[in-house]
Amino acid sequence: WYAPSVNLHRSPYGGRCFEYYSEDPLLSGKMGAGVVRGANSQNLVTFVKHFALNEEDAHRTNVHTWCSEQAIREIYAKPFEIAVKEGNTHGIMSALNDIGIHWCGECEALLTGLLREEWDFKGAVVSDFASFAYQRSDTGVPAGNDLWLAPMNNNYYIKSLQKAYKKDPAGIARALQGATKHICYMVARSNVTRK
Repeated sequence: WYAPSVNLHRSPYGGRCFEYYSEDPLLSGKMGAGVVRGANSQNLVTFVKHFALNEEDAHRTNVHTWCSEQAIREIYAKPFEIAVKEGNTHGIMSALNDIGIHWCGECEALLTGLLREEWDFKGAVVSDFASFAYQRSDTGVPAGNDLWLAPMNNNYYIKSLQKAYKKDPAGIARALQGATKHICYMVARSNVTRK
């Protein structure tokens, strides 16, 4: 389930405020964690979205968000942390925007450092709808983005990984092995295997 959305109401003009819980990170996190626990009770995998700093919708594919680490940790990442630690979500959706100069889906500090190493997240990370050239699988998979939400006939992401594999077979193989492990962990906790 590509939900819940725990981004914040940074502005009343935000295009997805109808989908987000509030402007408060604690309230958003607690509500999101409750939704995740309810879904988990029915073996439904949630992909908590949009990780992270996706509080603008109209031009989110062109947005380069500049933010201090303190504000990220205390405000914008806090609802996701609560959904991971208290809700025990098995899925996260990376956002379309950039944090600084890095697209969220290829930001290793976000997807591996913060999400996996600090918060001990074990599940799968899926990209937001992948139809933009900057959503590169050759940099995204090694950073911790496991799945691409892309049209079935789009071979761009496969070719990108194949090119990267030719340059660094061991590194890309290791990244794909990690992504496969995360995906299998997530699937093992879903209705597909738990009836």
